[in-house]
This record gives sequence, structure tokens and C-alpha cells, in this order.
Amino acid sequence: MTGPLRVLHVTESLAHGGAEQNLLSFLRRLPPERFQHHLAYLYPDEGLIEKFRPLVASLIPLGAGRGPGLLSAAAALQGWMRRHRVDVVHAQLVRAQLVARAAALAATLGKGRVPVVTTWQNAFYDDYTVADFGSPARRALVRRLDAVTGRYDRRFVAVSEHVATHCCAALGVPRDKVSVIYNCVEPARYAPVSPEVLARTRAELGLALEARILLSVGRLVVQKGQRHLIAAMPSVLRQVPHAVLLIAGGGPLRAELQAQVSALALGDRVRLLGPRGDVPALYQMADLFAFPSLYEGLSVALVEALANALPAVVSDIPQNREVIEGMGQGQGQSQGQRMTSVRMVPREDAAALGDAIGELLRGGVAVREAALAARGAVQLRFSPERLAERFGQTLEAAAAAG
Repeated sequence: MTGPLRVLHVTESLAHGGAEQNLLSFLRRLPPERFQHHLAYLYPDEGLIEKFRPLVASLIPLGAGRGPGLLSAAAALQGWMRRHRVDVVHAQLVRAQLVARAAALAATLGKGRVPVVTTWQNAFYDDYTVADFGSPARRALVRRLDAVTGRYDRRFVAVSEHVATHCCAALGVPRDKVSVIYNCVEPARYAPVSPEVLARTRAELGLALEARILLSVGRLVVQKGQRHLIAAMPSVLRQVPHAVLLIAGGGPLRAELQAQVSALALGDRVRLLGPRGDVPALYQMADLFAFPSLYEGLSVALVEALANALPAVVSDIPQNREVIEGMGQGQGQSQGQRMTSVRMVPREDAAALGDAIGELLRGGVAVREAALAARGAVQLRFSPERLAERFGQTLEAAAAAG
């Protein structure tokens, strides 16, 4: 093959989600002399479109609806692939995976199928994911479709070891077809924010100087467990009277969570901030990060918080444990030192969550110093340059094997 590798990426939208942000980071770092990118997306959420535009040769909106609308999206993508030659297809997120596989098969019948690489962004078929699918029966159907259509994918990328193990078992994929490549974190997400900006942000939010700030970042959905965090706040306030919880992110549970805040008479001690464009400032203004998610692929928000040297209280799930147990790698930190700045609690346990938050907030200098000592290793482990290169090599290997 001469010239750059022609890669068609297929994703669900160009929204400000973790999967989309990670793809954007990788495309920024894959050299144009080696790769030419085309990007197809199912749904018209285009928050990141202007950032993707200079990095891709083609933007392909598929205008999919739900359910049967995926068939029209697959047909549209098949038509595009018949008109444009690509060397490898990369798909991420379940609906996009199904569409990409169908289009790749139909567009190349009789010619040899274009190799497909699938990125698994989550432990999709965990017991806690039923709410995402609507019912166990629907989840079982999607799982079956995923397994059957993915049988001939050339390679798989998993964003954590736990996701690799889970998806291999759930979908019957041989482990040797899977590469674990973590979601990366852009250095801009932990670059120092000026004291003036931090002070202005604090003032705009009406936070008193003595306030101890808890921060949670994530979509307002069942998966992220914000209701358990809000339920823990009365206990936190008994231990740390000046505590204030900031929840950054938007989503369908906003009204329900606001009603919970009112029912617990928490007033302005819990603030639902909505989507924010200044999350790095919030990280650096906060005293502690709280992340009670029920399941994850690998949380970029958690990694960003640790890269900003924030102590953290997180749910004890394999995906979060994988992040925490890697803190301090290469810096000689012991497990005890790492856990000085992090507490892991059972998921959906508001009482344990409140106790752990209170303990860390009262921990003083030792807690903050432990978080500072670990941040360099976290930044290195999730470096976009190193991870993008591994992703690029995976695409090249899949195309070469074809």
C-alpha cells in the first residue's frame, strides 16, 4: 500500500462524551503522513464538530433514528463506502458498531471485507447496565447481535483490563484479539489555572472562603450514582459543616436530583451546575473528588481529577480499582501511601460514602501531599501521545493482516 492508511471511524455522535473526546485526542496525534481519517456519526449532536473538522478528510452525518433508523444509517454508510475506498473501519459504541459492521460487509461483498476494529468503551453487559437498554430482554438481544456481527472483526480495543475480560466473556471473543488501550487525558485538563481565574470562579459560584468543596463530574444518569452522593451529604455536613457539593454535568436526571436536594433540605450545599466549560478550574478549586459510579469503562473524569492532584472517594468497582491501583507506578509509592489520598466504598452505599468523604476532608496535609505525589505517574500513564501511537499501530496491524 502506498500513501497514508485510509481509516473510516464510525461513532454515535460528536457530543462532548468521553469516547468522542478520546477519539479526538488520538486523531490529533496520529501523523497525517501515516493516516487519512474519515468520520461518520449516527446522531446530530455535533458539539465537537469544529474540533474534528480540520482532522478528517470527510465528515459523514448518517441521520439515524432509533431502532429501524439504524438500517437506513447502515445503507447510507454502505453507499459512501462503495464510492470511497478505505483500508480499515474503526467503530466505537454499540449502535455504531452494528452499523459499521453491516455497512462494511454489504459494501464489500464479493471483494473481500474491509477489516473492522471495534473499541469497547464500557462493560456493556454488566448487571447494572439494564437501565441503559430498557429491559433484560432488550439487552440480551443487543448482546446477541453484538456477538454475531463482531465475529469477523479483525481486532478489538478495550479501554481497561476489566472491560477486555468482561466483553470477551460476554461476546465470545478470543483474548488474543484484544488490545487494552486506556482512554487518554489531554494535558490541558490539568494545566495550572491562574489564581485570578480560580478566585473569580469561586466568587461567581458564591462560595465562601471557608467552604470545603466536593466536586463530582459526569452526566446526570443512573450510571454515575449522583443520588447516592446527595444522600450522603447530611452525614458529610455533620462532620464538615462548611462542605459544599458541586455536580458538573447535564442529563435527564437533573429534575429528579434537584427534587432530592430539596427533600433533604440541603439548600445551596448541593449545586447542580449543568455542563461546564471550565472543569479544569473546578478540579483545581476543589478539595476532594467524589465519584460513586455504578459501572464504567474507564472514567476519564476520575483520571483527570487524580491528574489534578485531587484526593478522591470512589465506588469500589473493578474499573475504578484499576485506575487507583496504578497510581504511583514507577515512583516507588506503596499501596498504603496511595490509599492515603483515595478511599474506595461499596457502590450504592451512601453511609460509607459520607464517612469516607468526611475522613478525607479532615485528613489535612498528609492527604493532599499523597495526592500531589501520585499525579505525575497518573499523567504519564494516560498520556495521549503514547496511547495514540498504540492505537495507530493497532489500526495498521488490522489493515496489514487483511
